[in-house]
Amino acid sequence: MARRYERPFALARLTVANIDQSRRELGPMAVDSAFRLAIDASVGLLRDSDFVAPDGPASMLIGFPETSAALAAKVLERVKKEVATVVAAPLEIVVTTAEGERAAALLDRE
Repeated sequence: MARRYERPFALARLTVANIDQSRRELGPMAVDSAFRLAIDASVGLLRDSDFVAPDGPASMLIGFPETSAALAAKVLERVKKEVATVVAAPLEIVVTTAEGERAAALLDRE
């Protein structure tokens, strides 16, 4: 769609890299609650036009219409800082971003 209308679009996947270790140390319910809190904190920093979607038990997708990957990266840094402040659990958040047609590659599971 970004190519068709020649408009910028960025997509990001935020993944909890240490999900298995955190679940062993803190328990699955505590980690799931912490992840939900992380999603809520993320949503609070986004524009109304941005969107968040769950992407499995340990990751979420954030879409940034009318935004380049470079600008989305700045927002995502604020998101990571906010999550670290709000969530007491030691979640290691890994961010992957893509722009335009390459954004579809983030949707492919390996």
